Amino acid sequence: MFGILPMFAGKPQKLSQAITKILTKNKEERTTDEQDQIDQYLSSIFDIETEISYSEGRENIRKKGFILLCDNPIVTANAQLPENHIDNQEGLISYIKRTYGSEGLRHLLAILVGMEENGRKGICKISINEHLNRLGYKKGDNRTYKYELKKTAAEIIYILSSLYITIIKKKGKNKGSIEALKLFNLEGVKVDFDTDELINSDFYISTTEWYKQAFLSQEDESPKYTKLLKTLIHENHLHHSLTIYLTTLFGVFWRMQSFIELKVQTLIEWCDLNSSESNKHRDYKTIESELNYMKEKNYLGNWEIKSGLLSISESKTPLEENIIIYPPIWLNESIKQIEEKKEIFMIENKNQIINLDQFEEIYLKSNLTIKEFCEKIDISPRMFHLIKKGERNISNKISSKLIYHFNL
Repeated sequence: MFGILPMFAGKPQKLSQAITKILTKNKEERTTDEQDQIDQYLSSIFDIETEISYSEGRENIRKKGFILLCDNPIVTANAQLPENHIDNQEGLISYIKRTYGSEGLRHLLAILVGMEENGRKGICKISINEHLNRLGYKKGDNRTYKYELKKTAAEIIYILSSLYITIIKKKGKNKGSIEALKLFNLEGVKVDFDTDELINSDFYISTTEWYKQAFLSQEDESPKYTKLLKTLIHENHLHHSLTIYLTTLFGVFWRMQSFIELKVQTLIEWCDLNSSESNKHRDYKTIESELNYMKEKNYLGNWEIKSGLLSISESKTPLEENIIIYPPIWLNESIKQIEEKKEIFMIENKNQIINLDQFEEIYLKSNLTIKEFCEKIDISPRMFHLIKKGERNISNKISSKLIYHFNL
């Protein structure tokens, strides 16, 4: 999560008015200067490579496209474009901007809330209307959501479910990269950027390994997870982008420690507030205002400047000041319950291995195809057959997944 969340940091991302205005024109209507501006902007975000190969005596040209999703003090992230969208760079720009910002984070959290409501199985069936309702949007006088709102939701869900992302973590103890991470999969619809199909159909969203690991026992540890606030995704991403981001980020920190202590400089970096030196005081006020709002909404319990100052701006060295952030009382109680359940879980599941007879019985009772069964416990069909033949042992990891997914 410390690699994923910073991709959505910063203020709501928008294209400049100048670029937006030019994009509304057909290419034939643009001046040479206007097209140059668009080309320069595209080249700063997209990297298109051409691969030439020869087979059967013919020249084959294949394009590969990459897009820069974010580059902030915490992470750099880019993604490989689906091949059928390499030539649709202009069409993708605005939605990439909206997706990898506070608006996209709201949609991502709404998907996770949907997963929570559907039993944390890593898959849930939803519709765009259901998704918008979960986000707290209101229907119009005609008892339906505005088409533009539905279209935006469909585009963001598509992008969150389609891109293979590489994240390079610049800060923290676990520096390094996360290669080819895909957040979700879309099932039940053709994944070809057909927004009308997404808008008018029910579909399934399934998670990939990053989500599943949060709920499966690893070695001698119990499942870990952070409780998501359903009210948080109702926040206005234009007015309270930092609240949406920081509440989610703090929730992960609090799961590991009882309070958070961060330097102001570190907090500014996590929030991707890259103001000039003359505007730093505005950043301090923004952070303080948002922390106070989060306290008012019970997203955090309290916060204070460790030195005892009432305002960051009062300090002679504001960036070096430490801020302490405490979780709300309800969260402390939830974490205590999780820890109590953890001890029980560890006792009950220690050395619990599924044997071959149990494996076969679970498969038969599941009424799933081999493919569906393998996808559920994240093994290949080849591994399935090797286990059935007794040529492979059933590992702790596979046992944990069988126990979890089939309520054993």
